[in-house]
Amino acid sequence: MLVTDLEARHQFRVDCRFFVSYSILESEAVDLVTNLSSGGLFIQTDNFASKGSEIHFTLFPHQHFEPVAGVGVVSWASKTELFPIDRGVDAFGLGISFRGLPPEKRARINRIINYLRSIHRVLGIDLAEQPLQAMG
Repeated sequence: MLVTDLEARHQFRVDCRFFVSYSILESEAVDLVTNLSSGGLFIQTDNFASKGSEIHFTLFPHQHFEPVAGVGVVSWASKTELFPIDRGVDAFGLGISFRGLPPEKRARINRIINYLRSIHRVLGIDLAEQPLQAMG
């Protein structure tokens, strides 16, 4: 199944490991995106931002794709042991909803998702595709 912009009610996330640079609340950081959907992404981080905070980001996907810059809003934020970062400490997680992403950038995100899904299929990884509520 290909990801398209027509998935207005449900979006599927795909696991990934991409760096993202971002600025939020007048600070800048580089962290890890651990999943991606056509409506947003999840940043694994030890930085915190409250729901509704605006974020400017640049996603650095696999070498076959150009970086994607955009604006988003924090949909949710949590600190939990479910998201341990590589340094072995608990991490905040920021769920980000894309805002005003131009069609060409949204299409690039969808191509990245489709690429990742095809890799997962080839490797036999269970995508555990659970529909997400539309981020919007």
